[in-house]
Amino acid sequence: MAYKITVDPAARLDIIEAIDWYNDKQQGLGIRFYKHTKTALKNIQKNPLGYAIRYKTIHTAIISKFPYMIHYVVDQDLGIIRVLAIICMYRNPESWHENTKVE
Repeated sequence: MAYKITVDPAARLDIIEAIDWYNDKQQGLGIRFYKHTKTALKNIQKNPLGYAIRYKTIHTAIISKFPYMIHYVVDQDLGIIRVLAIICMYRNPESWHENTKVE
């Protein structure tokens, strides 16, 4: 089954904030982060159930070369992958988890 990926607004903001942070550290590093994020999302789309379930129904996938993890849920009936958050692994996961509602 071909899955469709949807990215929640909060996750889009996570990406933008990370790109800005990396670009502040080194010119072009934010673009590298974005490219690695896109690659990770494509890999998730190919095999969404192949990644660990970390919180009840929430899967996680690490973004290569960067300390960020993609948090997502899979609706197999609808063929949808919903990206909830893309957060730095150095942050406390409860800081986003408490405010994220998975239906």
